[in-house]
Amino acid sequence: MAIEVENDLTSLDLATADYDVFDLQWHYFLTFESPGGKIIKERLGLRSLCKKFFFFDMQPESVPHDATVDAFWTLDIFKLVYTKIKPEPTSMYSDLGYNGEIQHFNTLYN
Repeated sequence: MAIEVENDLTSLDLATADYDVFDLQWHYFLTFESPGGKIIKERLGLRSLCKKFFFFDMQPESVPHDATVDAFWTLDIFKLVYTKIKPEPTSMYSDLGYNGEIQHFNTLYN
């Protein structure tokens, strides 16, 4: 489980298909309309997810990046947020939009 796990595996020269992985970025995204009218779905990073769910900046500007802190907050989001959502079969590539509001794709029908 990770955020941007595909990048982590690629940097280690490992094939994503060889591992059973779970990436929170596959489940949380921001949907908005571009000035040209195109619907854009942008995956959210760990910092944005912490601000949304815990109202906490886990990576303030004045503090250096810490992988241990990243791991802690990734697991907290999974345990305290993701596991509490009722599963619904859909994906971030559906045609449903949320006007710039952060959504989990399982909440589309709730």
